[in-house]
Amino acid sequence: MDISQFLWHNGRRIALTSDWDDGTEHDRRLAAIMNRHGLKGSFNLCSGKLGMDSQQSGWKNFIREDEVATLYQGHEVCSHSVHHLRPWSIPIDQLRWEILEDRRRLEALVGYPVRGFVLPYGWPTGYAWCKELVRSCGLQYLRHSESTLQFDLPSDFLDWKPTCHCGAELTKLWTTMLNRSKDQPGQLFNIFGHSYEFEDDLGWEPIETFAALAGETPGVWHATKGEIYDYVMAWRRLAWSLAGTVVRNPSAASVWFRHGGRIIEIKGGQCLHLEE
Repeated sequence: MDISQFLWHNGRRIALTSDWDDGTEHDRRLAAIMNRHGLKGSFNLCSGKLGMDSQQSGWKNFIREDEVATLYQGHEVCSHSVHHLRPWSIPIDQLRWEILEDRRRLEALVGYPVRGFVLPYGWPTGYAWCKELVRSCGLQYLRHSESTLQFDLPSDFLDWKPTCHCGAELTKLWTTMLNRSKDQPGQLFNIFGHSYEFEDDLGWEPIETFAALAGETPGVWHATKGEIYDYVMAWRRLAWSLAGTVVRNPSAASVWFRHGGRIIEIKGGQCLHLEE
């Protein structure tokens, strides 16, 4: 029996997404770099901090409400809570409000449903506790701040661990993934961090260099977390016969896979007999 192997959108072997927290003014430069090289990302914003300068926030300057829709056009806005409080230090009802109210405010700015969330301060020991709370707020993916240095698909999108922090050796990891993808298609490279880190510590050259490299690499699907989620869920909803020779796509979107040396597209609602 020929084995069917997952491929990304349009039969690509690799997907790249990135994840940026807080919404400081440095997102402007980062978004421009990403746009220039065709990269996509998800920007996790705290609606209660939008428009604050460093004196008001006691820390950084933040982007304004009136630029959110245009600045992040082509990317994705996700929630990071209203005020970026330590989630373990506030009542659960207040944390629920922080999530729901941030979602409501951000949706009013961008004009589409906000579906992703990132816990303030990472809080790795709190994920199991917060997972169902986040789900009950209508959110579909919850990103960790713990790197895996791997390129696998998340088994549970409410327990989504990225590949690496933006300060990692991105070019070296990218080369590792490219080599692996020759035999194992369907690799996912997921970067997370904060745009202000390039200004404060890392310098802008590493992300400029990586963006150019990734943008020029053939066979890469550049996607937001939401696009990754939708595509993987469509793949997982495919219905297969026991022999693996008949497959039906109950979703509206096309899905691609490799079978018998061929790249196959199964369109939404289609049923395919693979041995014909």
